[in-house]
Amino acid sequence: MLQMPKILKSFSELSSAEKEAFYHLQATSFSDDIWSPDSCQQSCTGNFNHGLFLFSDSTFQGFLLFQHIFETCEILSIAIAPETRGQGLGGFLLSQMEAQLTASDCTSIFLEVAASNIVAQKLYHRLGYKLISTRKGYYFLEGKREDALILKKIIS
Repeated sequence: MLQMPKILKSFSELSSAEKEAFYHLQATSFSDDIWSPDSCQQSCTGNFNHGLFLFSDSTFQGFLLFQHIFETCEILSIAIAPETRGQGLGGFLLSQMEAQLTASDCTSIFLEVAASNIVAQKLYHRLGYKLISTRKGYYFLEGKREDALILKKIIS
């Protein structure tokens, strides 16, 4: 049975080892788009950028980075550790983000997902995200161009 993970809501609360685990998961999850530690930090700090970091029994399990400006939110990145995928943690992170956003002035959430990432697409559709557009050849993955699907969810 999955133990409910602990969420650390700000980057500044992470220890050095936890930050390293975050950088490592980002790099291994997105090997074609590895962010520097500075880019990782900038994407989850500041007035508009936020990060949710998932831990269970002090083991880092995943993260969700998003930008909330006025009534819109854009999911910048989400990743779950390979050994804990398929346990509902991505959905848990998304629901925690939505809970924060519904308590604010946010009315819609946007995200991009690779056309080949069927597992993520199924999760997003199950949670109410709808396809609104396609960016042809947006990603460069494994040496080839791939479309990005743009999804939107209305939350108010």
